[in-house]
Amino acid sequence: MGVKEKLPRVSFKENVKKYCISASKDWYMCMLSKFLYFQLFDDNGESKCDYVIIYDKLEDGLYKLCSKFYLKMPNLNNKRNVTKNKNNYKNYYDTEDIGMINKKCELELKMFNFTFEG
Repeated sequence: MGVKEKLPRVSFKENVKKYCISASKDWYMCMLSKFLYFQLFDDNGESKCDYVIIYDKLEDGLYKLCSKFYLKMPNLNNKRNVTKNKNNYKNYYDTEDIGMINKKCELELKMFNFTFEG
């Protein structure tokens, strides 16, 4: 089942609020409500993944991975953006949403040195 099929059919803002404020058992994937990267770490916070490629840096990450393991670089010319709305993701969030996400995802943002601004 795809994630889109499981998301409640409410506005984007309502989903942001539900994700940030509701108890984790109320979110459509309980574990992702607690910590976005739960599948990368064990209970002691130790990484269980040898290599992670951030989608925003897909081409560079794949190049480094392929070089390290002597693999053929995949053809990214066929990569499609499946998003129907090509707007920048930032256009979907207002100041309230950004504040809620920053608070909810504080650990993830610090661990990976991410900010809303990029």
